[in-house]
Amino acid sequence: MNDFQINEKNYQGTYSRLVQHWNIDTSFLFLNHGSFGACLRKILGLQNEFRNQLEQQPLKFLTRDLPELYSFSKRKLSEFLNADNENIVFVHNATTGVNTILNSYPWQAGDEILITNHIYPACKNSVNYYRNKHKLLVKEVNIPFPIENEEITTELLLRETSVKTKLLLIDHISSATGLLFPIHQIVREFNRRKIDVLVDGAHAPGTVPLNLNELQASYYTGNCHKWLCTPKGSAFLYVRPDRQQHVFPLTISLTAIQQNRFEERFYWQGTEDPTPYLCVGDSIDYMKNLLEGGWPAIMKSNHELAIKGRQIICDTLEIPLPCPDNMLSNLASIPIQDTTSPIPVKFNQFDDLQENLFQNYQIELFVTYWPAHPKRLIRISPQLYNSEEQYLLLANILKELNISN
Repeated sequence: MNDFQINEKNYQGTYSRLVQHWNIDTSFLFLNHGSFGACLRKILGLQNEFRNQLEQQPLKFLTRDLPELYSFSKRKLSEFLNADNENIVFVHNATTGVNTILNSYPWQAGDEILITNHIYPACKNSVNYYRNKHKLLVKEVNIPFPIENEEITTELLLRETSVKTKLLLIDHISSATGLLFPIHQIVREFNRRKIDVLVDGAHAPGTVPLNLNELQASYYTGNCHKWLCTPKGSAFLYVRPDRQQHVFPLTISLTAIQQNRFEERFYWQGTEDPTPYLCVGDSIDYMKNLLEGGWPAIMKSNHELAIKGRQIICDTLEIPLPCPDNMLSNLASIPIQDTTSPIPVKFNQFDDLQENLFQNYQIELFVTYWPAHPKRLIRISPQLYNSEEQYLLLANILKELNISN
């Protein structure tokens, strides 16, 4: 154990006043909003209201009430994303969105998928699955981290394209490194070469302004449960109109027929709880009222805290900043000392530093292996309830643990 005395008073007063809008356990120092998000207290109440209505009159809710509620929420999301409503569908999470496109794409043996070493591990598993199924080629482009400027990423990607390249799967914001990729430049250059781009925007909605009509990626998927603070199981998939003909949901059910429009195919995917989708529109509206200035102010506040928090940690541990500020949204990763422990093999096993912080300091911090074990990164991901004081506390504890690289 250590000299740090654990009790609620250690952390409770370090949260911003806005923590009242979440159910965060303030006896812990929760610095990992990015992994699974945290739903707003008000929106959880709304979801419970919807669930009560569903269970009181299941047939009425799912057949008579659902269409209007579903359309309202999807329309609000489309407006937030600056996308035409008919080009957006709800899916359970961004991984579902990626798998939907990989499953629907009209592959031919020998086609090539381009990915990067920043790809989310679940999506890499998906790519490998469809590579084996369709006899595809997969080329992984190494984007360095630390990195000096964003132009390097586009140059490296374009250098690796060939006549066989059919699809680029690229993160908008990397889960591991927190890098904000120059997605507009990348999509523009790949569209010029007639190569489809699937953007994994898991962390983008609510952290950076989005205009999907302007971006014109072939495919874009993103989560709502992370930075829009909706219930778990709410995400979206955008498909450009000229690519919609071949895209079907992973679950083929009552509405997934060829003659139906793209958005209609995804409306009914078997009996399920639709309430996470129904809360998206209200959550967008509720969040924007938490700060004067609405969503632009929220994005600015979280971005500035990520920059400040990263600076505090790097200064305290004497670690050089691994990338320029303009390559971050509100995720920021920092290289630390290599681990000497074996790689965790089970889903509920963690890096030794992450486990130590959780068990002995009541701190929830994301630690990941990148580019591979034993190399490690820590990642901060501020939400409105976090504060600068919390990163000062974290930095001093990390210094005490001597984990600088």
